[in-house]
Amino acid sequence: MDESGIAGGHAYSLLSTHTIKIKKNNLKTLRPVHLVKLRNPWGNREWNGAWSDTDEENWSCVDDTVRQ
Repeated sequence: MDESGIAGGHAYSLLSTHTIKIKKNNLKTLRPVHLVKLRNPWGNREWNGAWSDTDEENWSCVDDTVRQ
């Protein structure tokens, strides 16, 4: 497994894609962020890096209605 958390030689399923707009660092304009949701059928751990369920730094820049 590399530093991104992606395991080489594994097949991943693409579950969904989303484009959200965030306002970060007190900028006046929103910028788009493109997210993908993957599933590793052989995996037994959950992603805990950037944009994971527990990543408050990034998710705090997203409106609550979008987070759902």
